Amino acid sequence: MKQHIDWVSKLAGEYAQSFDAQEECKFAGRLHDLGKYGDKFQDRLKGIGTGIDHWSAGAYEAIMLNKIAVALAIQGHHIGLQKGDRESLGELNIADLAKRHPQNCKLSTDNHPILASRARAEGVEWEAPSKSCFDMGLRATDPVGQMLAVRMLFSALVDADFVATERHFGGESASAAKRAALPLDPHSATLSLAVHIDAIRRQSQSADIANNARHQVLEACRSSGAGPKGLFTLNAPTGSGKTLAMLTWALEQCRAHTQLRRIIVVLPYLTIMEQTAQVYREALANWLSSEWRNRGILEHHSLSPWRTVGKSGNVADDEQSADASHARYLAENWDAPIVITSNVQFFESLFANSPSACRKLHRIANSAILFDEVQTLPPSLLIPTLGAVSTLVSKFGCSVVLATATQPAFSHLSSQVERLACAGYRAEPIIADPVPLFRRTKRNNVHWPKNAESQSWDELSQQMLRGRQALCILNLKRHAQELFAIVQEAGAEGTVHLSTAMCPGHRSAVLTEVRRRLRENLPCILIATQCVEAGVDLDFPAVFRAFAPLDAIAQAAGRANRNGILSAGDVWIFHPDDTGTVYPDRTYEQAATVTAELLARHGGELNIDDPNLFDLYFRNLYDIRDLENANPNLVEAIKNLNFVRVAELYKMIDRASINIVTPWDLSEFETLAKEVRNDRLTAGWIQRARNFTVNAYRPVPAAPEWSHLEPIRAGRNKAGENKDAVDWFLLRDSADYDNQIGLQFQKGLAFLGE
Repeated sequence: MKQHIDWVSKLAGEYAQSFDAQEECKFAGRLHDLGKYGDKFQDRLKGIGTGIDHWSAGAYEAIMLNKIAVALAIQGHHIGLQKGDRESLGELNIADLAKRHPQNCKLSTDNHPILASRARAEGVEWEAPSKSCFDMGLRATDPVGQMLAVRMLFSALVDADFVATERHFGGESASAAKRAALPLDPHSATLSLAVHIDAIRRQSQSADIANNARHQVLEACRSSGAGPKGLFTLNAPTGSGKTLAMLTWALEQCRAHTQLRRIIVVLPYLTIMEQTAQVYREALANWLSSEWRNRGILEHHSLSPWRTVGKSGNVADDEQSADASHARYLAENWDAPIVITSNVQFFESLFANSPSACRKLHRIANSAILFDEVQTLPPSLLIPTLGAVSTLVSKFGCSVVLATATQPAFSHLSSQVERLACAGYRAEPIIADPVPLFRRTKRNNVHWPKNAESQSWDELSQQMLRGRQALCILNLKRHAQELFAIVQEAGAEGTVHLSTAMCPGHRSAVLTEVRRRLRENLPCILIATQCVEAGVDLDFPAVFRAFAPLDAIAQAAGRANRNGILSAGDVWIFHPDDTGTVYPDRTYEQAATVTAELLARHGGELNIDDPNLFDLYFRNLYDIRDLENANPNLVEAIKNLNFVRVAELYKMIDRASINIVTPWDLSEFETLAKEVRNDRLTAGWIQRARNFTVNAYRPVPAAPEWSHLEPIRAGRNKAGENKDAVDWFLLRDSADYDNQIGLQFQKGLAFLGE
């Protein structure tokens, strides 16, 4: 016990240096296992008794010393963060807990003084620190900031507890080897990136207008990066090289501010994450040796091989290689120089309450954070989300960029953000006036529908087939499959389909073929859903886009004449001739309605190359949605410092999902299926299966879709028949997956959505 407490206290203090709470976290480490000195816990070690609460004693001791954040962290280090209101904190009284325990546990002892006596007899001493990262007096005006402060302290304590426990069971040397981390070397990384960008520039076949725009964005990012830390926006046209320009900004920030320890890249879609990771590995190859390539750039998202699965706990890991073990550890606490992750993983962790989700949060402090495609952030979560981002900058030493070609009017929300986070929202643009840049890079003519007239699939296919190469983007998977069938029936050469009903390997193969056909000037008709709009590098002479939110239309236009080789590309906006549902959800429909109103107000023409138009569009959209009251239950939970309820309500995706392994490659599927049926889910198996996996909505319990799915067991002794306890499945019938369109909507699989 003494050794474990010493280790946890020391490690927690080290981890908290990033947000200047060393003494408070050392103090938390000293008290976190105080309850283990009780008789009932000692009996538990001998196999006598279960359900022993060893966490409340330390929390109660911290409460008596008026250290509320420490009390919450200690209380939550096994059961998760609970509630921070005064009434709930009062319930930590040992006498009350002995009578009625909220988790139906037994206290290790109800004689609190004996715990302190036994601990001190072993040399475990503690003294309350003079300051705290948490201020109860600010709970009414800064609840987002105060909750994040508690989570940061909680993170340092939980990570220290995990590592110290691992050190005890695995030995100090083995633990140290597992946790060996590569520090960020911004100077070497910058040199490698410069060489890579220079090579791209020399080999570029893009027109001068595109190359000049990329150079301007790059230099603006380089200049801003060398300046002060803060919260910044990057508003730059599609195809202007934002991916590498943002990395340049981040490395310059890390060179100028040595306290910045890592770069975190946050992206909305799996396809962009994988693409960005590959770009970064190539760009930084001269810095990262092959040995450190995957450890230095960590991908952490829903299909990461080391993720937690189902309700049963962690994925088992049979692969005991140093690389597999290290990758798993890095995903748990982000101790890597560059992390590429999803909006879901990043933001839900900032509002989480569980030890596993919060463990990595202290690593976010003092980071350069890059958010791309920020227009995809859910409107109902926008106010608390912006409050958390601003708090990372104002209180936790981060420097942040919010980037997109269609910059939302976040500054319009500052006063609303201030009511939840006193940091508010105030961002500096990296490109002070982007209007001239957008004007110079205008590459397309946009043709808007006249008088909201609709087009049939036959009419649309005939218009598309007048050219040799065209991209059509639909709002619904159902529409994409219907149009694909009609164009294919017309015998058009090079017709392909793309949607998230297809697994990553399938989508990648399609994109590779599409790029080859475009490069070799072969016929190519691509019919796709919105999955090609953000971050996918395609360059068609003509793009057809179903009527949609204005930012989606602009993103689609970025796939037309992307490299400026033509004098102008053509973007055709149309209304599908469908009397049923034409938008994926109500939120999307609202945004499309705002676009239609703007179009009518501007005489049937909108200039999507004008950044001021998007400011007007987003302001109108925010006013209609009444964002301040968009999620009242979440706001109330935040104001009440209810960590449990906040974690339940803050969901980037409002429907639970499952992973379906498909027979896109039947031979590989059969091999994977045989292996997992004979064994169980493992990290190595997921790594191989991810290319064949489609992410889909979880069906309701009695839905007929379950008959198409075979549950995959996650543990050695689990039959895997309880579909509610797992989130990995095999597709039972290979006929349900088509090698052109993926999971087939016409089969009635409702989990695909529209």
